[in-house]
Amino acid sequence: MKSQQAVHDISATPISFYTSFDIVRRLSLMAGQAVLDVAIYWISLSFVVHFWGLRTFNLWMEREIFFCGVLLICFSFNSLYQFKSWMFWDEMREVLKSSLTMLLLIVVYLFALRLPLSRLLVFTSIALFVPTCLLGRYFFRRVAVAANLLRTPVLIIGAGKTGELYAKKVAEHLFMGCK
Repeated sequence: MKSQQAVHDISATPISFYTSFDIVRRLSLMAGQAVLDVAIYWISLSFVVHFWGLRTFNLWMEREIFFCGVLLICFSFNSLYQFKSWMFWDEMREVLKSSLTMLLLIVVYLFALRLPLSRLLVFTSIALFVPTCLLGRYFFRRVAVAANLLRTPVLIIGAGKTGELYAKKVAEHLFMGCK
């Protein structure tokens, strides 16, 4: 009886370890992606401001925090930090939808407070942000897959051509994150 109890305790320990490791891994990936998205947006905005030759930005700290918060909320609302098994085109569509929502919210904010910040500047920064964000997300996924952080074991139940075709598609697509 004691030996069975000891075996049960030993086998329960790795399960809880892997569960806590998965939680830390997921939270680290989400935080890394969120930091990358905010950094890319801020670089895009700063580049556009510099390109137009504006020395003063007319943005205070609460506005900067608001813009970054809008970005994070819009991206979170569209599940862009969940690392679903998406195809690249699905993620592109969600990034575009989230960015357009972000643009709308920021423009409404600027109109409501009658801020002197150019709406064209905000539009141009988001137009620069979208392709840069997609490129950054692509490379972030490549690094995460190379580090084996995004791989999820998948069991395909099915026989014949359909199961083989699905297994082949899952294995060859980078953004699926499955093995």
